[in-house]
Amino acid sequence: MQQIAVEEDPKNKSSKGCFSAVKGYWRTFTEYSGESTIHSVNYIGKRDAHWGTRLFWIFCFVVSLSVCIYLGTQTYIRWKNNPVIMAIDQVQTHVSDIPFPAVTLCASNEKIDEEKFNLPDIVQRYANNQTLTRQEEAMIKLLDDIKKEWTIHALDDDIKIYDPKYNLTSKDYIDNLNNITREFITSLTYRKVEKNGSEVFRRTIFEENLCFTYNMIEDDDMFTEKIAETLIDHGEYDSQYVPKSGEEYLQRVKSARITQSINIRIALDNTDNLANMTSIFMIIHSPYNYPKYSMDFIPIKLGAINKILITPQIIQTDEELIKYKPKVRECIFGYKTKLEFFKNYTQSNCELECETHYLLQKCSCVLFHMLHNESTRICQTEDEIDCADNATDLFHYTERRLKRCKCLPHCNEITYSMSMTHYEGKITRDESYESVIVLGYKTDRFVALKRQEVFGLVEFLSSIGGFLGLLMGGSLLSLIEIFYHFFMRKCCKEKGDDQEETRLNNDENGAADNGAFNRN
Repeated sequence: MQQIAVEEDPKNKSSKGCFSAVKGYWRTFTEYSGESTIHSVNYIGKRDAHWGTRLFWIFCFVVSLSVCIYLGTQTYIRWKNNPVIMAIDQVQTHVSDIPFPAVTLCASNEKIDEEKFNLPDIVQRYANNQTLTRQEEAMIKLLDDIKKEWTIHALDDDIKIYDPKYNLTSKDYIDNLNNITREFITSLTYRKVEKNGSEVFRRTIFEENLCFTYNMIEDDDMFTEKIAETLIDHGEYDSQYVPKSGEEYLQRVKSARITQSINIRIALDNTDNLANMTSIFMIIHSPYNYPKYSMDFIPIKLGAINKILITPQIIQTDEELIKYKPKVRECIFGYKTKLEFFKNYTQSNCELECETHYLLQKCSCVLFHMLHNESTRICQTEDEIDCADNATDLFHYTERRLKRCKCLPHCNEITYSMSMTHYEGKITRDESYESVIVLGYKTDRFVALKRQEVFGLVEFLSSIGGFLGLLMGGSLLSLIEIFYHFFMRKCCKEKGDDQEETRLNNDENGAADNGAFNRN
């Protein structure tokens, strides 16, 4: 009887195929659950488990997996957004391991040195339209620019020196600052060795004043070749402060003992009533920073002993943080960033350059005391100086400066905090105000801060592994188990089944051949 073949519905065939695939995966999962190291999986895939038991352990598995994913995500976000942390260095730093800070002393409303210039005579001749030398003209304009109104006021309230005919250079201004500023630092003593102030203090152009700085790196080490020659001080100093081969010339002190303190003696003439208008202020800064007004300064009390205790604050950065962007690590490695006028990158030096470029953009000139090269034009006319003053005020708005300059701190920097006390002493003589400044460290050792990674890749993987082990009982081998059971073992099993089927077919064919041979 002939059999009639019934064609199977494609939909039924497809559904049977899907059911067969699901059944196959469930069988694989059941086999895997019996050998898995992940918590609760063996209860879910157990063959004779009650459905209520399965639901309970599925719920527990989902909750644990959700918590694990949440904690892992938070760890990843923290690793990516805040990879750097400030930690306390485990080893204390001794004060002898770092250079002593630079000390800058300035006198506001300096008294004109009449031995160099007869100012009343010069101003009187100017008021009478008499001929002045170029140096005298520069000095008159300089006095007006640096707001020496008290000097000119006594002769003529209406004197205004703004006149483009002068065409003055920064050299004219600076030469006359040297002429009109009288040195007020008499001596510096360290470890019972006294030196004349002019031997160890160098003149620095500080905003609109000529100041005196001790223990700052030399101009040749501070500035690049682009800086104007007039801004470099080529004075001769004690050979102790000239760098020798392989040696650092910055001053260091051995400890915080009083015998290791640095004593500075200053004196102001008391015979002139203008002495009462004079004040001395001091700035403590890094030897690699050029001084500027935005730094913290402290007033020096005249006729007293001023004792200043210094506390260094060091921030160091692990070299491995160089793989992060400066914005992420919030600092700049100096050797990765070059400045136009300075050889050493610091945040302060960067902001000084930024201010110069800002004024050049706004006013096409700079003030004589600012950084510039030989070709930069110096602001002279009233409009130019007004423009420079307004631009400077606008620049110093914090948000604008930060956004424009992007001058981040150096990754390895030293800053200093100070505490000050006064001691009244009988050091004021009949003809001068004398003051003594005693500088020293507060303690022999101090704790530095270190910028380092919150999580490296190893720490991140350790955290993820900890969450997996705590909440899931899993590990890297657990992932390998899943791969093995659902992929590798399945492929190996299919290959084994094909080999077994081939072997059986061969056996059947062999048996048939043997039967035919026997019949013959």
